[in-house]
Amino acid sequence: MKKNILICSLIFLISACNIKEQSEIQKEVLASDEIISISADSLLSNFYKDSTAATEMYMDKVLSIHGTVGIFEQLDTIKFNRKDSLPYVVNWLLNRIESDINTSNVIFKSGASFKNKKPGYSLSATFPKEYRRELAGIKEESNITVKGKLEHISVVSSTQADSTKKAIAYILSLQGCVLDTLKHSLFHRD
Repeated sequence: MKKNILICSLIFLISACNIKEQSEIQKEVLASDEIISISADSLLSNFYKDSTAATEMYMDKVLSIHGTVGIFEQLDTIKFNRKDSLPYVVNWLLNRIESDINTSNVIFKSGASFKNKKPGYSLSATFPKEYRRELAGIKEESNITVKGKLEHISVVSSTQADSTKKAIAYILSLQGCVLDTLKHSLFHRD
C-alpha cells in the first residue's frame, strides 16, 4: 500500500510540475519552423521597456539569440548510485533529475545601458548534458548564436524588514538550447 501511494505521489508530482527533460525541449527547438531572431541586448531591452508585452511576444517561443558570453559553466553536481532493484518509476525520476541538473549554461553579457536599472534582467541558455561536445571552444567573450525555447522567467527577490518581498532581478531562461554559431575570430585575438 505504501509503495502504491509513493508511486502515485511521484506521478502526480511529475505531472503537476510538468517536468521536461532538456533533451525533450531541444527536440522541440530543432523541429520548430517559427523562430524569432533577436540579439540578447534587444531582448533584454524589450523586457525593460514593457515586460508584459515582451512576455506575450517571446514566452514559450523558439528564439535565436546572438550575443556575447558573460559566463559559461558546465555543472556535474549530481550522480546517483542507482540500483537495479529500484522500481522503474524511481529510476526514471532519478535519471530526469540528474539530466536536468547536470547541464551546460551560458549567461549572456548585457549591454552597459541595462546595468544601472533596477530590478535587472539577465539571460541564460541551458544546454542538455548530452550536448557537451558541441560546446567545445566556448569561453567568456565569445560571440555566439543560440537557439532555445524561452520557458522560464525567474524572480530573485529579497524579504524586507516589514515582510514584503522586493524583486531584485529577473532571469530569462532559454531551455533545450542548441548552438547555432560560434564566432571563431574571438579565439585568435590580434
